[in-house]
Amino acid sequence: YSDEIIQETKNNKISYVSTFSKAINLGIHLVDLTYVVIYDNNQASLIYFDKIEKLTRELDLQNNKTIPVLTKCKKFITNKDSLFYTLLTLQNEMDRKLFEAQKEEISLIIISGFYIEGLYMLTNHYEKLIKNKSFTSFYSNNLNNIIFQQKLYLESLLDLLKMYPDEDVQKLNNSLLKLQKQFEALNIRYEFSDKEQRLKNVTFDNEKLIEIKKFVSSFRSSIVNDTY
Repeated sequence: YSDEIIQETKNNKISYVSTFSKAINLGIHLVDLTYVVIYDNNQASLIYFDKIEKLTRELDLQNNKTIPVLTKCKKFITNKDSLFYTLLTLQNEMDRKLFEAQKEEISLIIISGFYIEGLYMLTNHYEKLIKNKSFTSFYSNNLNNIIFQQKLYLESLLDLLKMYPDEDVQKLNNSLLKLQKQFEALNIRYEFSDKEQRLKNVTFDNEKLIEIKKFVSSFRSSIVNDTY
């Protein structure tokens, strides 16, 4: 756990104005809430819950189905298993409401927030392990696989984003295209085990990954501080 990773979002007092900023920061805050709950940071959990409740209200995502789920989220704020299930339910209900309102692009922006924050945390953790010289073969085997998965997830996300002509969505798409180019520069190499049906021995240029970390950190900071 690193409190430093979440300082920027936890202490942020900005009231987001645009629908885009509210949606993408909602996605970021949902990941942050999951992170602090995993590490039993109850004080931070309540801070993020309040931010999430505010953003869902401002995005008109609260109705007779989502409000009870939000109430359960607050009730289960110290219960990992129950909270994670409830957050998944909340996401499904928000997606349903946005689909019925023909606002699927907002759901996609929220998912983009998930992706950006998850990659931000992953690459920061990766860099810290390298700097501390604690990047063991266990971490290499697991984290390298996850990095490769992030590259694949990004490709799918880009395929969805390009379907929406909205100016903010296309701006996001262009930023993520830059990230995709950085993933290509990793020169990822891997083997596939037919017997185990899984990837193995995933390797890439670690220095290039640090460049991705810097890009994502800067990109994420501009979103959180509403300067994007």
